[in-house]
Amino acid sequence: MNVTSAPEVLRPLSLGELLDRGVTLCVRFFLPLASLYAVFAVPYGFAQYFATRDLQKTFAIVGQMIRIQTVGGRPLDPTALSAILAHYPVFTPSLALLLLANFLIAPLPLAALIQSTSAFYLGSRPTFGQAYRVALERWLPLIGLNFLYLGAGIGLYVVVTIVLFVLILGVAFLAMAAHGVGIALATVVGLGAFLAVIAVAVIFLLALETSYFTCVVEHAPALRAFSVGIARVLGRVGLRRALFVGSAYFAISLGVFVASAVGNALIVGLVHSPVVSAVYTLLLRIAVVTFLSAFFAIFYFDLRVREEGLDLQVAAQQAAPLADA
Repeated sequence: MNVTSAPEVLRPLSLGELLDRGVTLCVRFFLPLASLYAVFAVPYGFAQYFATRDLQKTFAIVGQMIRIQTVGGRPLDPTALSAILAHYPVFTPSLALLLLANFLIAPLPLAALIQSTSAFYLGSRPTFGQAYRVALERWLPLIGLNFLYLGAGIGLYVVVTIVLFVLILGVAFLAMAAHGVGIALATVVGLGAFLAVIAVAVIFLLALETSYFTCVVEHAPALRAFSVGIARVLGRVGLRRALFVGSAYFAISLGVFVASAVGNALIVGLVHSPVVSAVYTLLLRIAVVTFLSAFFAIFYFDLRVREEGLDLQVAAQQAAPLADA
C-alpha cells in the first residue's frame, strides 16, 4: 500500500481521538468492510452452530446429572461422569476441523479487512476484489505468522505459569508467617498479579495485530512482521500506548461480552430459539470484528507516526515532486 497518497490524517493521536476515528471509520465504511468478513463469518457461523450443538447437549446432560447426584449432599460419582463423556465426547472431529479452519482460513478475510481499513483510512477506495487479491498474496505469510505467535504464546504461557507458581508459594508462606498482615499483602499481590496477566495478554494481542498489519500493509514476510510487530509494541513509546489502547480494548471486550450475554439471555427467554441466538451472535461478531479492524488500523498507523515519524516521511515524499518541478 502506498501511504504517500495519504491525506492529512497522519499525526499523533490521543486515546479519545483514536477511538473517535475508529468509530467514524467503521460507521462510514461499515457495509464494504463488513461484507469482507461476512463471506467467511456466515458459513463459519453455520458450521460452528452444528459443530457445537452436540457439545451443548453434552453440557446439558452433564449439568443435569450433577444436579441429580448432588441432591441431598451425595458425592458426585466420577464413574458415571466418565461414562457420559465417553458417550458424548466434548472434543469431536467436526470441532477439531472448525478450529483448524479458524487457524488456517480466518487470516484470509482478516487480511482483506486490514487492506481495506488501511486504504480507507489513508483516502483510497479499494474494491472487494482488490482487497481479496492482496489478502491472497499475504495469506501464506499470515499463516506462518500464526505459527510464530502460537509458539511464542506457548512459551509465554509457560513462563507466566512458572512465575505465578513461585509467586503463589511465596505469598502463601508469607501469609502463614505474618497472619493478618500477610493475608492483606497476599490479596494485594494477587490482585496485582491478576492485572499483570491481563496486561501481558492484551499487549500480546496488540503485538499480534500490529504484526498482521505489518505483514499486509508493508508486505513484510512472516518472520520480519513477527519481530517488527513485537518491537513496535514493546518500544518505549509503543508500550505506553499499548497499555492505554489495551485498557480501551479490554473495556470494549467487556462491553461486547455483556451485550452478547444479555442479548442471548433475552432471546432464549423470549423466543426460545437457539437458531435466533446463533444469528444474533454471528451479527454481533461481524460488527465487532469490523470495528476492531478499524480501531487496530488507526493504532498501527499511530504507532508508526510516534515511533518512526511516518507522517514526516509521507510529507517529505509528497514534497519531493514539487521540489523537483
